[in-house]
Amino acid sequence: MSESLKRVLIVGAFPNKENKIFGGIATSCKILLNSSFSKEFELILLDSTQISNPPPKFIIRAYLAFLRISKFIYLSIIKKPNAIILFVALEASLVEKGTMGWISQLLRIPVFIFPRGTRLIENAKKSTFNKNIIKFFFKGGNYFLCQGPTWEKFARAEIGFNVNNIKIIPNWTATNKLLKIGESKNYNINEPINLLFLGWVEKEKGVFELINSCIDLSANYKFNLYIAGKGSVEDEVKELVFNSSLKNSTFFLDWIYGEDLENIFKKCNILVLPSWTEGLPNAMIEAMSSGLAVVVSKVGNIPDLFIHETQAILIEPKNKNSLLKGIETLFLNFELRKNISISGYNYVKNNYSENKSIKIFTETINNAIE
Repeated sequence: MSESLKRVLIVGAFPNKENKIFGGIATSCKILLNSSFSKEFELILLDSTQISNPPPKFIIRAYLAFLRISKFIYLSIIKKPNAIILFVALEASLVEKGTMGWISQLLRIPVFIFPRGTRLIENAKKSTFNKNIIKFFFKGGNYFLCQGPTWEKFARAEIGFNVNNIKIIPNWTATNKLLKIGESKNYNINEPINLLFLGWVEKEKGVFELINSCIDLSANYKFNLYIAGKGSVEDEVKELVFNSSLKNSTFFLDWIYGEDLENIFKKCNILVLPSWTEGLPNAMIEAMSSGLAVVVSKVGNIPDLFIHETQAILIEPKNKNSLLKGIETLFLNFELRKNISISGYNYVKNNYSENKSIKIFTETINNAIE
């Protein structure tokens, strides 16, 4: 590694091959490591992936966090990074990463804090106490990175970040490989309809609304449903499916990635993400870049960035009827489904491509540490 490269310490998700815990941050970090970003900086990696789902008991999580913070201090002192990037997921992650941020400020190392999802915003609205705690740990960062206007507004108005220290970094999961799939996608009115759910199989991901909507739809439409992911309600979902009309048309795929993920994107034509809360989900960008039409909840950054019935079908969260109607609209109107697929593909290609977004990220880091 060249001595002239700036050193960047990243605290994110870098699971080993044996760790079957996946998520949006892990996907983003993997793409980052395989991109031009890794050639621009000397990267120092600290994995903060959770060890199980559901998460382990508090005492175990606290112990693991203590070990990571200890290693973080060691790396910060010994490796002397020029900048630190902290990916943040939920509440426990914010406490841990915020603590790292304050330590970094004591060591006079610039800190970029990068939250994902919007559950923290929702929790901050519940009480003044929650807001102050969340604000304190976010202020461990010098710079606030975000994927869209929802977080940008929160960082400026609620946390108090200077607008010059806030930067929107577009999602970079529209990879070159996936865009090639979208570019070559064929749309045929007679092709079988294959729905895809991709992500954590959890109640708050709207998986039960999805299954119940599909049960109702199966009375009038023929389609297949693919569920790719794992989660704490997986057994309940399987039981619901196997005792319903979806028994012979639903397929559980576990976590998939690489060539298997590319193949399922080639096979499917509609992605359904009825989450109760999101930031800007990787699965949505990945599917759109692969030429799928997307049915997604109006949560987080999504309604600010995507137009209903232009780039996606936007539905109300926690609303089975809205979800059913959204899917049925694409079943009934092939031309609309095709137009949404093509428009969505062009939109993410122009705004969320791997090359473009990572270039913005690289420039942001370089401008702050020069």
